[in-house]
Amino acid sequence: MPTNSRRTRRSEPGRRARGPSPRAQRGVALILVMMVMFAASSFVVLRALNVAATRESAQRLVTQQALAEARRALIGYAAGYADGEHAATKGPGFLPCPDHGGGTPGVPASNCLTSAGRETGRLPYHTLGLTELRDGSGAPLWYAVSERFRAPATTPLNPDTPAALSVDGRDQLVAVIIAPGAALPGQVRDVAGAHAPADWLEGENASVGDGRFTAQVSATGNDTVLAITRGELLEAAQKVVLAEVGHALEAYHRDPDGDDVDGADPNCAPAAPACDDAMPWLAPRTTTTWQGVVGVGADALARLPITTLGQAAAAAFSAAWSIPTAGVYSASGAAPSEACLRASDCTQSYVVSGVEQPYIFKSPVNGSGVASWSVGSCTVDRAVDEPHGLTLACTTSFAFNVGARALRRSYRFDFDSNLRLFSPTASARRTLRVDAQDSWPGGRAASITITDTEGGATLGTARLRFDTLGPGEAMLVRNVPFELEALDADKLVPAAESPGALPPWFVAQGWPQHVFVQYDASLAPAATAPPCAVGGCFTLRLRRAGEAGFVDQTGVAGVVLTGGPALTTTAPPQTRPSVALEDYLEGDNAALGTTRFERRPRADDFNDQLRELTP
Repeated sequence: MPTNSRRTRRSEPGRRARGPSPRAQRGVALILVMMVMFAASSFVVLRALNVAATRESAQRLVTQQALAEARRALIGYAAGYADGEHAATKGPGFLPCPDHGGGTPGVPASNCLTSAGRETGRLPYHTLGLTELRDGSGAPLWYAVSERFRAPATTPLNPDTPAALSVDGRDQLVAVIIAPGAALPGQVRDVAGAHAPADWLEGENASVGDGRFTAQVSATGNDTVLAITRGELLEAAQKVVLAEVGHALEAYHRDPDGDDVDGADPNCAPAAPACDDAMPWLAPRTTTTWQGVVGVGADALARLPITTLGQAAAAAFSAAWSIPTAGVYSASGAAPSEACLRASDCTQSYVVSGVEQPYIFKSPVNGSGVASWSVGSCTVDRAVDEPHGLTLACTTSFAFNVGARALRRSYRFDFDSNLRLFSPTASARRTLRVDAQDSWPGGRAASITITDTEGGATLGTARLRFDTLGPGEAMLVRNVPFELEALDADKLVPAAESPGALPPWFVAQGWPQHVFVQYDASLAPAATAPPCAVGGCFTLRLRRAGEAGFVDQTGVAGVVLTGGPALTTTAPPQTRPSVALEDYLEGDNAALGTTRFERRPRADDFNDQLRELTP
């Protein structure tokens, strides 16, 4: 039987089998090379993708850090308010205008009105005390500010001030910080300082004058946006206000009449060196005059009693004088008699139907007693030639009849300094007094002016001006209220040195409406009980950020509270102006007559800020 020689040869014992052909080997090698090349290229691609992702992540981090630093600087600026853009009447909460170019880089323009389309520009880094901040692409940060929160604004800034910016429909924003990102097609950026928004920003961020912005990133926009809300900015401002009010009240309590020497009052016995220490009597929540009322302060939250320099305030003051020889008399018309200018007790005759009839003027101040002479008004101001001295002008008038004649006499008393401060008592507020006899320092001007009218027509005016008092002569003016002093908004001189002086901006910016105070009965005028002996002082409930529960702090002698912007999340929503605490405060703080208050992080339903009083 024939055999297959090829098969026989492969099967012969001792004979080696043949391997793959050279062509097959070359194919296998090619596949291996291709696999290696594919692996290498995949590695290169993956490595490039990782590098790109790392680079993008690093750029995002740089952008986020720059935006956060700008935000901190802006809020710090608003809380500090101590640079060339702020005057003494500005107060906390104001932000600088953007840098619109054309001037010193990083310095704001003087105008950032929305109506002028100038609410948006470069971040004014120099004014904020920063080096120029840039995002991850190297682009400088941009910034927009709400008009009523800009430093040059002339309208008051307080928790009721509305903000006009919005981001994607989220409104009540006071500032928007924008990182432009890399230039997109069509944007031409001049490194030398081009400030056209459309070359840096996109969409609503590039439009000006409408106050609307967007944080949405798309194929046609790569801006990164960070906003500052009204609540965030006002929280920083509230803390400044609390600090100022707290310092004022604590200084008032230590030395209400401003005469302590090394902490001891010279009018107190050695055993009681601070016998007149006291908080002021406060103003009711319903106040329209901001004057203190005896007995208000320890029973419930109340408002601050304020004397604004340069503004007349009601005062039932009393006056008495006897100046027989000193001074210069002048008169016009059918003037009041010189005798009535030189003494508060005098008689003057008036002609009625051709016959002289007397009218007796007599002061109610007898000895050391003081009675209310009349209801009038007084204006306390700063002495022009003595920045730390005070001036006083008091006026009053009353009607009287002499026979058939209906007459009115008006008095005006003017004093240039020489005023003494008196502590509050159990029955009276703190007052200023002129109390001079035989010792009026020379060179200090004072005057008494009397005007008589009939039917609205002036009969005559007489004036006695004196610089000193002679032997036996005296001048008394008492019961002039002088509470927490606040400089008038139009004044440019520093605030007063009297204990309890408030900064000039406090009244100018409308903060009194938003501040409430309550103190323990032991701090009231003429109190004799030791601290916290009556009622045990107050309890403060504390809750810190990230914590669920409260921690009680007892023995709090007094509190100062400010409400933030009105909340719409309360039931009912807060409305202002109002005399109701719940329209300004929340939680335990809004309860009348409470001895428990709370301090916790700002939330949708809570934005009070609280400071303890530590006299």
